[in-house]
Amino acid sequence: MGRIKTDLVKRTASKILQSNPQKFSKLFTKNKESLAELVEVRSKKMRNLLAGHIVRLKSNEEKQASGTRRRRSSEDEYPGMGRRPFGRNREFKPRREEY
Repeated sequence: MGRIKTDLVKRTASKILQSNPQKFSKLFTKNKESLAELVEVRSKKMRNLLAGHIVRLKSNEEKQASGTRRRRSSEDEYPGMGRRPFGRNREFKPRREEY
């Protein structure tokens, strides 16, 4: 799992990407340079976070456009067992009573 981005980073990256979508790509270094041209970012860490999140947004856009992104279901991992392999579809086994 990756690091969680704050709302400030997500919101700012989305706004910048919406205003200039042609200036950004899936390449992190090019996005850093584009950010330096478009916006005055005071800290290097914030610039890198924004550039990284823009990379993620661009790659998600491409996946959605090509239709390759789909949700995994439990049917993929457990064929023939239905939607919930360990939930309600499981056979009921009563507990053994101990005295």
